Amino acid sequence: MPSGYLSPARSATGRMVNFPLTIDSTVRVKTTDVSRPDRRFCHWGPVMKQTSLKIEAGAKAIIGGMVVENTSGSSVELLVHGDGPVLESNEIINAKDADTPSLKLYYVVMNMYVAPEKAFSDWNKTFLQLSRDIVSSAPSTSIIISEVGNLVAAGKFDEAMKKCMYLLAYEDHLSKYTART
Repeated sequence: MPSGYLSPARSATGRMVNFPLTIDSTVRVKTTDVSRPDRRFCHWGPVMKQTSLKIEAGAKAIIGGMVVENTSGSSVELLVHGDGPVLESNEIINAKDADTPSLKLYYVVMNMYVAPEKAFSDWNKTFLQLSRDIVSSAPSTSIIISEVGNLVAAGKFDEAMKKCMYLLAYEDHLSKYTART
């Protein structure tokens, strides 16, 4: 076995995997699962994502698919550990508030993010139809829509939501431009 490698282990799929050994500047040993390059591992298992969330008084947030409301008179700061969906109140929209094509697309992607198990069964047709409608009405949005579609297809719904923000800003720009002419 080459030096710099730990002993073989079984991955989640049952394959034998060698874990490359790297040492950072503080001389802490880190291992990387080569079968899942998107995950970071430490000696006791996967490193969980940490999200700091500040919920103002009376505001709502979504944590792990559940709506959390701050009913206290002051703001609350939470540290959420894990890979589940976390949305702040300014990222959440209702169906009735989605009154433009880009907001409707954002709403669909937001629902895909909150409930990924239903993403393709419940929301895929709506996503595709909205994408087609947006591109047919404004062909200059095709690059952004393509990027959002690629992220959705990869299951990276949080990144797709961020990319939808570019689409919302571009839609706002287009509406201001057409209002001037």
